[in-house]
Amino acid sequence: MSESMNRSLFLVCAIGLIAKSAAIGAPLTDADREQALERLEKLKDEASSRSYSRFRAAISAFNTGMASDSAAIDLYLDCVKKVEFEDQKKKDSDFRDWKRQKSDELSDPGMRLALRYQLRWLVLTLKVASNNVPREDIQNEAQQVVDMIVDDAKSLKNQQGVISQSVIGTVFAKAYSLQDVRASNWPMAPIKALNSRQDRPWRTSGADKESQRQADRAAKDQAPSGNFTFDPTGQLGEVYEQVLLPPYRSESTLDKLRAGWAKRVQQEDTIYKYWGGGSGDSAVYEKFQEEGLPALKWQMEVDLFRNGDEAGAAVRMLAHLEKYMYMPAAEGWSRQLQGLLSQSGSAKTAETAKGL
Repeated sequence: MSESMNRSLFLVCAIGLIAKSAAIGAPLTDADREQALERLEKLKDEASSRSYSRFRAAISAFNTGMASDSAAIDLYLDCVKKVEFEDQKKKDSDFRDWKRQKSDELSDPGMRLALRYQLRWLVLTLKVASNNVPREDIQNEAQQVVDMIVDDAKSLKNQQGVISQSVIGTVFAKAYSLQDVRASNWPMAPIKALNSRQDRPWRTSGADKESQRQADRAAKDQAPSGNFTFDPTGQLGEVYEQVLLPPYRSESTLDKLRAGWAKRVQQEDTIYKYWGGGSGDSAVYEKFQEEGLPALKWQMEVDLFRNGDEAGAAVRMLAHLEKYMYMPAAEGWSRQLQGLLSQSGSAKTAETAKGL
């Protein structure tokens, strides 16, 4: 049963329960309301349990696959054979020919490592979709995966397409019929590679190869070194904004919020250093340091200001403006700081007036 069907069944059962509990035109009694709420909780638990049961076989296979480079490539080959050959009614000899043609890629340690990270993120995604694992545990494991990918950025230099591919679009997900999985507030890939190849290594036809060559040329044309523009979300923006930073956005956890931002800035720098925004161009990294790092540091201070560190962040933002006043973005930053200071002053005035 698909996730959407599970949700629909849940809603139908809930509505049916409430309708059954009261006569037409009559309000719910306290007892009926309590019974309905209890039943709703049970239905939610049952839906979650069904989802996790559905994922259990896939998670077991993926855990085995991520255990080692050889296990990852074995599972990958099994899934490619099923999805791209057996399901397409192709001959076994076609698969063997494909393996020979792809022997260099398949033996690349970087690709095998990337597949292990892809599997790990897919397992995490299934856990999120099942609502069966505490969000704090998910957050901790997501941070571990991101940290490990960044630490291995040099080894993964040619694997941005694998790392940044949506895990529900991978051959692993297709082999286990997981394309309909949905997870709220969760990125389907740990890193968004900019201007990188998004090819599927198992594609084999001449038409596919020509399409890939055209895509590669287009990506190269879109990101020449001299015209590089930093994407303010960076390559780690989705995972940090959706998963890693939100739990710390309160005055009581400002230290953790600042530490999280500092790690994000450092990791973005590492990714751009080795990946060059996906193009492998050192000029892109230099441009990132000139434009991207100041932009990220400004975003950090805005976030800290909005979550309770107004005095400290304001001082640092003024110093930031003084240091980077030559940048085109400085005018916008200045207006933003002025707006933040005005809002803060208005809020304090209203609070004082309320206390009178």
